[in-house]
Amino acid sequence: MADDLDLTVVPETFVTEGKPDIAAWRQSYDELAAFKESAPDLTTVVPETFVKDGKPDLNAFRQSYDELTKAGGIDTSVIPDAYKPEGKPDLAAWRLAYDEAAAAKAQADEKLAALPAKPEEYSFDPPEDLTPFLPEGFKMPEGMKLEFDDKDSIDALKQLALDEKMPQATVDKIRDMLVKHNVNTIVTGMKERDDEIKTLGPNAESRLSVVQRSAEGRLPAEQAAALINSITGADALRAVETLMSGSPGNRNINTPGGKTNWGELSINERIAAGLAQRAESRKRA
Repeated sequence: MADDLDLTVVPETFVTEGKPDIAAWRQSYDELAAFKESAPDLTTVVPETFVKDGKPDLNAFRQSYDELTKAGGIDTSVIPDAYKPEGKPDLAAWRLAYDEAAAAKAQADEKLAALPAKPEEYSFDPPEDLTPFLPEGFKMPEGMKLEFDDKDSIDALKQLALDEKMPQATVDKIRDMLVKHNVNTIVTGMKERDDEIKTLGPNAESRLSVVQRSAEGRLPAEQAAALINSITGADALRAVETLMSGSPGNRNINTPGGKTNWGELSINERIAAGLAQRAESRKRA
């Protein structure tokens, strides 16, 4: 039967002095097939003599095995049954399967070598552009950035990624899920804020715009943005208006409407009150 075999397909690694060692090839194939199916720890099946720094030297192991098992003739019994249709070995099919298994192991080794060596080498920073995570037509307030404040949890996630041999691409997917959750929380809060501010009446947006312009004129850009973003409802807007006006909330103000709470005044009423107060101050001067 051996005379009918096409021995040219035997990998050169398993040919010594022109003689193919089918038994060694079978052993190597079994190791690769097992790796492809379950990725075992090869250090548990390779003799300690051929394990250096925790890394098995399969070539040295195979060479030693070949030297110990050299024998005359070709033992076709070691060829897997899957590659012996009708009892006749098909070395070409076996070679193809072997090459696929070897390629799979090489790819796995390459991915393993590309993994970060330390937890801090993983990146977990939120992306600067949050547009892909926002509902259609929704825009984040200018100057607002997403940050992960819980450093301990992020460090724990990085350690988990290292322990589980996760590639950066997998870590990015976990990060994006957290980004999506945080963005949804921000969007929900802003919608609730907008609904509450609308209870101030038709001038609500104008009042908010006045506060924003005033903040931008008095404060550095980042502080102004932080102040505006902190206005989460009608009461917060009234409080900021009161602070910016320099008037206590219950100060008596002479207005045509007779209102005494500065936060209840419309834009026009506040302008009129301001002019009246200026004129009053000039008289006293």
